[in-house]
Amino acid sequence: MPVATRYRVTRLDSLTLGGGAGARPQVNEKVAFVTVRSHPPSLVISLDSVLAKTGSRALEAAVDSVRGLRWEAPASRQGLTAPLRASIPTVLAEQLGAAVGLLFSQLPATGVQIGKGWSDSERLDLRLDAFRATEDARREVKVTAAEADGSPRLTVVADLTRNGVAVMGGQELKLQGSGRREAQYDLAPGGWPVRLTSRDSLSLSVTTPGNAIPVQWVTRILIETNAPR
Repeated sequence: MPVATRYRVTRLDSLTLGGGAGARPQVNEKVAFVTVRSHPPSLVISLDSVLAKTGSRALEAAVDSVRGLRWEAPASRQGLTAPLRASIPTVLAEQLGAAVGLLFSQLPATGVQIGKGWSDSERLDLRLDAFRATEDARREVKVTAAEADGSPRLTVVADLTRNGVAVMGGQELKLQGSGRREAQYDLAPGGWPVRLTSRDSLSLSVTTPGNAIPVQWVTRILIETNAPR
């Protein structure tokens, strides 16, 4: 495990409210640079910089609120053994943390072997805008050799279920729905991740008393690194 590695994290969210032909997606894109340091038995991640490439003024203000952000979690050679904890509890911090945490998903205790896949499941607490939510994921993982150098490549397909609650204007809103994640990991020898591409596509429903709003939520994540420094 490298002592320190720097990653570029790109997260793009597309949110479409309503099911009519005129519904237009709300899109925001964030690009961050983070440095991941191994301090056994923990992993410490610091936010070096973040830029809101597209989105609202509210998102730009949120960027200012996460200066100096750090995450920390216990970790082993198999990945994170508990969720990342953010030093600054904001929606943006949790969205970036969810992306970085995905990079360090659990690997089998027996290690990664080309040609041998596995299946598993996990439950995560998420922050989806105003909603405090849980996500259940059932994963199927295949392991092949990357064309360039023969290093392990993981192809992941996961069935997702999300449920959450928010209170806005004194009214309770409920979020529920399901979807699919497709992801690909490139690993260095020893299992350290060097690249991740991921796409979540979910059909959700936000309900209030007497009303239900369909929501299509697509999240794309790209995380890449240079050689460990």
